[in-house]
This record gives sequence, structure tokens and C-alpha cells, in this order.
Amino acid sequence: MPTPFDNRLLLVHWVASRLRPTRDTFGNIDPRANELGISARDFCRWACNTFPNLSGLMVKVFHGTSWQGFSASDNRADVRALTSFDRVRDWLRACNEAGLELHTWNVPVGRFQGTLLVDREVALLTQLMAVEADGVSLKSLSLDVEAGGGFWGGSEADALDYLRKLRGSLPNTHISVILDYRFRKQGREAFITPWAVRADSLQPMVYPGEFFPAASEMPIEREMRKAFAELAGFNKPIVPMLQVHDASRPVKRLTRPQEISAQADWALRLGAPGLTYFRTGTDHFQSSKWPGFAAIQLPGAVPPAPPPIPAHAIVLWPEQLGYTESLYPENPADAPVQTARDVYGRPIHYKRTFSGQGITVEYRPNLPQRGAYEVAVFIPANLANALVEYRVMDRPGQPDAEIITAPIDQGRFSNQWFVLGEFDFDPAQPDAGKVSLTDLGPDNPRQTVVFGAVRWLRLPR
Repeated sequence: MPTPFDNRLLLVHWVASRLRPTRDTFGNIDPRANELGISARDFCRWACNTFPNLSGLMVKVFHGTSWQGFSASDNRADVRALTSFDRVRDWLRACNEAGLELHTWNVPVGRFQGTLLVDREVALLTQLMAVEADGVSLKSLSLDVEAGGGFWGGSEADALDYLRKLRGSLPNTHISVILDYRFRKQGREAFITPWAVRADSLQPMVYPGEFFPAASEMPIEREMRKAFAELAGFNKPIVPMLQVHDASRPVKRLTRPQEISAQADWALRLGAPGLTYFRTGTDHFQSSKWPGFAAIQLPGAVPPAPPPIPAHAIVLWPEQLGYTESLYPENPADAPVQTARDVYGRPIHYKRTFSGQGITVEYRPNLPQRGAYEVAVFIPANLANALVEYRVMDRPGQPDAEIITAPIDQGRFSNQWFVLGEFDFDPAQPDAGKVSLTDLGPDNPRQTVVFGAVRWLRLPR
């Protein structure tokens, strides 16, 4: 059964007021939080630049009959807050400009303090799904059905009435239900079943680190298998809502980048047609986690074309003659050197940072003759997020022999050559043209530094 989520990677967005500054579960403010900007347009541009495989966003608009932007957790004065249909159009235009889709999620309440809200909620959702900007509308409607205060307060009959009326007013809208896959264990089968039976697709919240925060490693495979097994009997497409946030109760735990991408791997292996991740507009989706989300590849993704390399350039990749690694005994066990392949199909090495410096990497080119050279480094997509100083050996034997670059944020580049500068090299001098870098950086959280290709291009001078 086709769905609007097929081959889609979506970020679930909650409130505007927490887009910046963000904190991790231990209260540390992310130094890169300001990159998210101050408008929906800023945020969409940031999302596209940071996550090249992102398909769209899923924004929360209503909680019962209340606009999300009027909730106590949000700031209605923020231009990104969802407080009107015009604000929804703002988000829709911002997504259109960035080439992203816009989906929506909402919390049905049904009854509040004895007052029946079904008709009012259905009318608002019907208006919501009619919103357009530049001829483009919202792609899907998801209903977050949960037990507890502030969530669904109606009866089973209310749920059936809600869905019947919603289907009547939105006959062509894909309606998905967000639910806790542990509902049977929690004794809520009768509560969830009316929604799950009538939904077009199911979005189980699978948060292995949130549900099992004391585990040293997220039980990803186990819980993903449980979620798919619990919902298999409904015979509906399963689009899991996965975790990018930290666990904060009862044991605080940071989510690791590799755990974010591993959730995607298991969901796709079990047959998920698409993926959603919870959530932005919250604390805990810090830049240390961004490489894990950026690394997610959906089966239908088209691999990027390698940037062209000038014909006469000298290029040195890891594992080739002239590339050396000096790994020091004090390098921590949780920061090993790892390998991958770049878009050229060539090896890249990467590792997590260490405040004591665990490695020095050096590139020594075989330059054909003395002259001026442009030196550039290749930074692959979806991997690095460290601030790195590069050192270029410009004048061996002189007091100012080594040129040290300003710290370069590797996370800002995606399959790009970054030019370090233009230099005069004399290959008769030992180490002329050598480029080096280290893994020097924070321990908590560790960042990822990548050692990709280095290019020397002779300049016509």
C-alpha cells in the first residue's frame, strides 16, 4: 500500500521556542544552536544544508482545539510558532523554497472536562489540510494517540465518531496514527485498537534510549523487532518514529550519532517504507548528533556525483604512499580510527576527538617541481562535525615554516573541496607541501574528525 512516507526521511518538529538555544540532557548549550536561525525559512535552509537526504518536516499544529503556538511550552511571539493558518502557510512556503515537503502531526483530545470536542477538532483539521501555498498543500495528517493527562480523553465511541467524521471531510487525505508499540503490555489494547484498525499507516514511537535509558547501548534491534511484530496483525504500512533526542528520565543518557543511523538501518531492514525522527524544537538534538542523522541513506536515494578533479592535480588519499598516521598510546579506546568510502570510492579515515591528542595524520606529496600550488582538502558528506586546524609545511627549516589555518568546521561541508590557501613549495626541501592535522577536540561530547583526500594543484605563475 503506497503512503506519503514512502522513501521519505522526515524530521518531526515540535515548538518554536526551543529551536535555539538547545541543551543536552546535562544542561550543556550547543555552540552551534544559532545556525538554526530565527525564521521558518532559516530553519528549512539549515535543515537542507545539514541533512542532504532530508525529505521534509512534520510540524505539530493543534493539540485538541488549541494551536500549538499558544501552548505553555511555546512562545506565541516567535515568528515560527504555529498560531494561525497564515503561520502554517509561512512554513509551507519555507519548505517549498527549500525543496522540502511539509507533513503535520496533531494530538486529538476528544473530550476535555466533560466537554465533547470531536466536531471542533475535525473542523480545524479539515481547514488545516486545505491550506495551500504556491499551489502546494500538506502531504499527510498524523494523529498522536496517547493515554494520560492532556491526551485522548474520549471513549471508544468518540474515537469511532472522530474518525468517521474526519474521513468524511478528508476523503483523500492519508491519515496516520502515532502510537506506543508497547500498548498491549501497558493494558491499552482496547484504547489503541480503534485507531490502529482505521488508520492508513501506523507510526510506532520506537525510542530505545528513552524507554531503556539505563542500557549502555540502545537495544535497537530488539525493540525494533518488537514494534514491527506488535503491529503486524493490523496489516498496515509501518513508518516508525525514531529517536534523535536524549533520554532524561530516570537516568540521563546522551544519544550517540551511530545509534541514530543504526535505528534507520534496522527499520529499513524490517520493511519500513519511510522514516520519521522525533524531534526538533526540543532540547537534546545537538550538533554532536547531526552526523548520525545526516548519514541515513534511504534505498531510493541517488548517490551524489563526485566533484571533478583537475587533470594535473596531485591527490593523496588515506592508505596511499605518503599518508601516515601516528596513533598514540594514550588514545582512548572509545575513539578508534575507523574507515569508510567517499563519493570517489576511495578510502577515508575518521575518529572521535580527544582532548589529549590521540593521533597525528600527515600527507606528504610527491611534487614534480618548485612553484606555486593551491592546497585543498576533501570533506565527505554526512560524517564530520569537528573544528580542525590544518598545518601546511610552507618553508621547511625556517622559523615560520608551518602555516596553521584558522579552525575549520568540517561539519559545514558536504562532499566538497575546501581550499586551505596558495603556497610556494620547493620539493628539494624535506616535507615541503606536507599537510597535517590531529584529532584534538572535546571529550564530552566527542566530535568526529575526518581524514579525507588532500589535493595539490600547480598554479600557472
